[in-house]
Amino acid sequence: MKNTVFLLCLSLISGTLSAQKPSAREVDSLMALDLDSFDQDMQGGWRYYANQQMFEEAASLIETYTERHTEISEFDRSVLSWHAGQMLAMDGQEERAIPLMEKSRKKEDDFMLWNPYVDATIAFLKKDRPAFDTNFKAVAAMTNNPNLPLLRILEEYFDKSYLGALEAARK
Repeated sequence: MKNTVFLLCLSLISGTLSAQKPSAREVDSLMALDLDSFDQDMQGGWRYYANQQMFEEAASLIETYTERHTEISEFDRSVLSWHAGQMLAMDGQEERAIPLMEKSRKKEDDFMLWNPYVDATIAFLKKDRPAFDTNFKAVAAMTNNPNLPLLRILEEYFDKSYLGALEAARK
């Protein structure tokens, strides 16, 4: 799943279509989806709204889904929290994004170096260059880390917003 983070972010900033806030009926329909359909369907679930650049709505749907689905595992909750944080970061709401991203940290280190990736992203949002550089180096120690391309974009466009960096990288 982490392998798709970079591609997801780039796909989220593709053209804006005309979309409206989800109606109560649409929300109920989305809440009835199984986790895979809600989270991993690149054209459906919360991602439909993200693809329309309705980032705050996408984050709200993710948070609502997490609240309503108490059966979701801790791991899946952390993934959803990360995605909600990304959506808020793309919406320029760094202060709301950071706590959600922090919730995605793993209790134990993993071979993918997830926690340094999270910390580098948060450092980017806070514009804390020393913390970003430290965590970037930790992730870069694993040259084939699938999260490294996104961090390279954030490094190159450190002066931009999260969405601005991703958009600049597309050009």
